[in-house]
Amino acid sequence: MTIHTLRRSLVGLAAIAVSAIAGVQPALAAQEPVGAGSFQFLSAGTITSSRMVGPDLVIDITTPAVIGGTLSGSLVFVETDVIHPDHSFDFSGTMTCQCTVDGGSGTIVIKARGRSAVDGSSVGRFRIVDGTGGLAGIEGRGTLSQTPAQAARGAGDYLVTRLDSED
Repeated sequence: MTIHTLRRSLVGLAAIAVSAIAGVQPALAAQEPVGAGSFQFLSAGTITSSRMVGPDLVIDITTPAVIGGTLSGSLVFVETDVIHPDHSFDFSGTMTCQCTVDGGSGTIVIKARGRSAVDGSSVGRFRIVDGTGGLAGIEGRGTLSQTPAQAARGAGDYLVTRLDSED
């Protein structure tokens, strides 16, 4: 894999990773969304490590982004991408978001995973696992998606299929 190909894959990966939070699963797809929005990566991200595992390139990458809609704020996505020989990849990671949700502000932690196709489209799913400040006790889940055109711009969309708090 050349540096150019790696760079192109990383830019796509970062965009897809955030958008990949949108894994369309039959169970999630059947639920009525309770919120929606979009996200935008602010850079291609910073690779913190890389290694070959068999035929796959595995990279750890940290990418800043902004998110708008039901979840609104700035986030950092720390992820691991497994890039396959055909340039598709699987991603998983944790987002930490300084967010506002339904008028409450604080930090939320989001776990995400998904898959990006060779054409740049991606699907994934996410789960809000923790919150602090005005978002203490928040839980939720949803899907993310990214079209090839969105991936080229480092953007994507999300749907929230469940949003609860301990209140």
